[in-house]
Amino acid sequence: MDDALTLFRERGPKALWNVRSGTSTTTLSRPWRLQERLLKEQLRMLASSGMGEQLIGGVAPETIYGVPERVPLTTYEDYDETLGERRADVLPAQPRAWTRTSGRTRTGTSGFPCRPGSSTG
Repeated sequence: MDDALTLFRERGPKALWNVRSGTSTTTLSRPWRLQERLLKEQLRMLASSGMGEQLIGGVAPETIYGVPERVPLTTYEDYDETLGERRADVLPAQPRAWTRTSGRTRTGTSGFPCRPGSSTG
């Protein structure tokens, strides 16, 4: 908090806003590092699940640059037997709920799992 107050006093409210919102050129690497960390975390969780075994052979890429090589392009049909059937057993965590979409699958309406702790899915 002291850094924010100092920044505000020395450079004004616009400088503080730019730093806190991530739009400052000096802080552009922060959002990138955060996104990279979150992606790695999600890939590690995915790797240990049945879905991760199917998609990436149960092994998460070591870097984000390995994602395009390890994670294949897929279509919804690739998930119809798992997500279409609402099979929570193949997911990294038990979903909080399943959300129905406007799409259709061979088994009926399509949907996706809402992750635990999420209000938006």
